[in-house]
Amino acid sequence: MTGGRPTLAPEPSNKFRHSGIDCIRVVAVFIVVLLHTRFLGRESDLPSRCLHLVVMDGGRWVMPFFFTVAGYFWGRKVRSTNQQTAVSLSYGSRIFQIWLFWSLVYLFVPNDIKAFAQYGVSALVKVPFWRLQSLLMNPEQLFFVGSRSHLWFLMALLWAVAISTVVLRYGQAKWLIWIGLGLYLFGVVAGPWSPAPFGLKIPFHTRNGPFFGTVFFAVGWQVSSDESLPARRLVHILLWGGAALSALEIYLLWERFGINPTADAYVLGTLPYGIGVSLLVMSKPSMARDTAIASLGKSALGIYAIHYIFLDLLRPLDGLINARVFDFALPATVFLLSVLSSAVLQQITFLQRFVGPGSAKNLAVA
Repeated sequence: MTGGRPTLAPEPSNKFRHSGIDCIRVVAVFIVVLLHTRFLGRESDLPSRCLHLVVMDGGRWVMPFFFTVAGYFWGRKVRSTNQQTAVSLSYGSRIFQIWLFWSLVYLFVPNDIKAFAQYGVSALVKVPFWRLQSLLMNPEQLFFVGSRSHLWFLMALLWAVAISTVVLRYGQAKWLIWIGLGLYLFGVVAGPWSPAPFGLKIPFHTRNGPFFGTVFFAVGWQVSSDESLPARRLVHILLWGGAALSALEIYLLWERFGINPTADAYVLGTLPYGIGVSLLVMSKPSMARDTAIASLGKSALGIYAIHYIFLDLLRPLDGLINARVFDFALPATVFLLSVLSSAVLQQITFLQRFVGPGSAKNLAVA
């Protein structure tokens, strides 16, 4: 670090991985599991409610982090090969293949216990048919999300790669972040702030598509072209200022418009908050090096992609044990089973591209 400005890590390779990013990937995926299990969301006592809000609202940096480091690695790959179009086509193809694979998995996977209890073996046919029918009746879900809600990230990442490639291809690099910022502001105004007098009401969930991921991806690309990161003080201002602004927005949205504080993942404050966390992590390339948690980083995509299978399987068990115990046991069990199953699938050559390091080399979730 020179003059308070952290320097970038060397190009990640088989000999050197950015262990800070690897470590936080795992933390981020675990937070995703907590978010999707609505950790302590039904508890009414004050400590539980506070912890629930801390997890749900404090975890808003997670997806921005994935987008930012994806843009960072994409940018480094483009710079090192000087083949922007080829790199982008390769990335886009990988992302689409991963999205399509997991969309098909969640379309056909027999993880609906209630349906099997009601319809028996015929649920093997009925459930995929109903899922496909639902997809075909909802074009937004079909083209911008997939057969399970968390797959929206892959399609949004594909949009970010496509927009960035086109902008840079036509020599308009200076406009990339501004374009991303414009998309982000539109997404916020037409999303969580839509009930406000200045809000926009559109028949589309702005979490999906290009609205929120592009600006973070663009920031990651910009960082990859610099020799150093912003000054540490600025990084902390972005992080803590963004967290404070996000908390204030969430309160105002709830107090003025009655919006659930955990309803939308992206508000205005999420922008500096997510960027601040990402830059802070990038400044620590040796954090947790040679630890078990960092070694799981290359499996983050598989853990993220597969976790809903176990979540859907285990949710019906709610009520069989103490509610508080279940609230803690569910995310821990889902995460552990996802880690183990991802490790097993990585041993199958054909499946490695969808769950392990070969799934999307140098992408944020690879």
